[in-house]
Amino acid sequence: MKTLPAAHHIYRWIALAAAAVMVLRLGAGMFVFNHTIDEPAHLGSAIALYDVGKHVLNADHPPLARLVAGLPLWLQGVRLADEDRTTSVRKVDAAFAAGTRLLHDDRLGYWRVLNTARGAMLIFPCVALMYVWLLGRWLVDERVAMLATVFFSLDPTLLGHGLWVTTDTSALVGYLAAIYHGLRWMTRPTRATALALGAALGIAAGAKFSTVAALPALLIMLLIGWRAFVAMMRQRHADRVLRPLIVHSLIIALGAIVVLWAIYLFNIGRIGNSDILASHPAWQRVPEWMKQPPVPMPSLPLGLVRQMGHAREGHTSYLLGEVRDGGWWYYFPLMFIVKTPVATLAALAAAVVAWVLALRTALRCIRDDTSARAIGLLLLTPAIVFLAMCMMGRINIGIRHLLPAVPFVYLFIAWSLTRVRLDMVLLVLMLIAGIETARVHPDYIAYHNFAAGGAENGTRYSVDSNLDWGQDTWRLAQWLHSPAAEGREYTIRLSGGRQAPLLAELGLDPAALEREPGGLLAINKRRRLLELQDEFGWLDSVPPMHRIGYSIDVYDLDALRDNRGD
Repeated sequence: MKTLPAAHHIYRWIALAAAAVMVLRLGAGMFVFNHTIDEPAHLGSAIALYDVGKHVLNADHPPLARLVAGLPLWLQGVRLADEDRTTSVRKVDAAFAAGTRLLHDDRLGYWRVLNTARGAMLIFPCVALMYVWLLGRWLVDERVAMLATVFFSLDPTLLGHGLWVTTDTSALVGYLAAIYHGLRWMTRPTRATALALGAALGIAAGAKFSTVAALPALLIMLLIGWRAFVAMMRQRHADRVLRPLIVHSLIIALGAIVVLWAIYLFNIGRIGNSDILASHPAWQRVPEWMKQPPVPMPSLPLGLVRQMGHAREGHTSYLLGEVRDGGWWYYFPLMFIVKTPVATLAALAAAVVAWVLALRTALRCIRDDTSARAIGLLLLTPAIVFLAMCMMGRINIGIRHLLPAVPFVYLFIAWSLTRVRLDMVLLVLMLIAGIETARVHPDYIAYHNFAAGGAENGTRYSVDSNLDWGQDTWRLAQWLHSPAAEGREYTIRLSGGRQAPLLAELGLDPAALEREPGGLLAINKRRRLLELQDEFGWLDSVPPMHRIGYSIDVYDLDALRDNRGD
């Protein structure tokens, strides 16, 4: 079968074109989607970083994404309201309140504030594609790099969450950077590559706490190529291994700490200057003398403890018609299956089969081109480790939490299928996958593959940020102002707090959130299924008169009452 050349000067231009198309597709949603449920908290936290010089709002997550999103706003004069300015680490509710006030500040206007921050966030999906290219080119060749980069740029999870002001795409970049620079150090263990690895680990830790999965992933990959690694260390250091390994470990640790501290703006403060754990029994048992000494990055341990508690307690979530707090161990594998294009799943299945058939080749070292097993393991290990970590958690509110694992799937597919000369088959599957995702443009957040019933039937499986993250209120306002609904009384039920300022911003009546249902009822799927099933469960068997995107249904209650005779 005809194959592509391993290297060609046009490959990098194709990869750049794929990145440009991805940015255009993401940018198309800027004036379609209002802020999602989580974005106000991230915006409030972002401005607080620059306004206070400390990570004080929503410390449950590290601040890298907020530094990026907040910088252009800060340069345009956006500041916290007086009531939000504090030097104490506050609970997440304070971040939501601050972010809501920032969004509705008349000085810049709602859309300018929101889209300025979103525009800055586009750097993360672009850098992620760059690292996919670098990994593919370095581990295999430019052909694999180009194919994996283009294929990943079509991924609906990347397209669905690459625009929002959250920590998901920054985590993607941090995890990719840590794995790439970790492999570079393993195959060329010098002080320079050790320092680069340390910086990458600091960036990963500053992006999202879940990127800690990079450490066990790198350890497993080091064990895969341990013999080759030891041989290289001995060759470079006159048969010594232990001493240079200790030196490199210190360089890596120091580099990670300095970079992470820089992301926290080199802040030094007291852990006790916080109210986010004030009511926690374990925190109350900690002696005061331990809370008072100044330490670097006091927000880091506080946020980490909060996030660990959240992961342990779980989050109210929905799967296959069931609502629970504890989560499901199979949530992320199932979400990957239903929210990944069928063509991509077919490519992955073919890649796994091709790789398994190649396992007769003996395991060699990391860079041994005769070993299919080694490269396959190196590409799959980061994805498997991250998936395992997600499966052990109890926060099941979106496939976006699995995003850092996804690019390694595309790298594995591109490597495995080109190795058995199925380049043309891969190109056809990529084209089909692109058509599948384009079908829901720009509603990539709601994407479900056609085998799962499409985005129209996403509630069979999940809601939350897989389908309904509060993004369609602006579309609802446009429809309610159209001739189809003009003059009708309406009631609105939406997920998330502080919806009244948004409705007022969009020219809707905030009182519609509280009044008794009548006339037109606009209700988003997340709230109906998670919170209001007792009151509106009867709507499950009633088709809506109109759908707003894939997340809000509109019912004509007057017509329904007339039809039911009451």
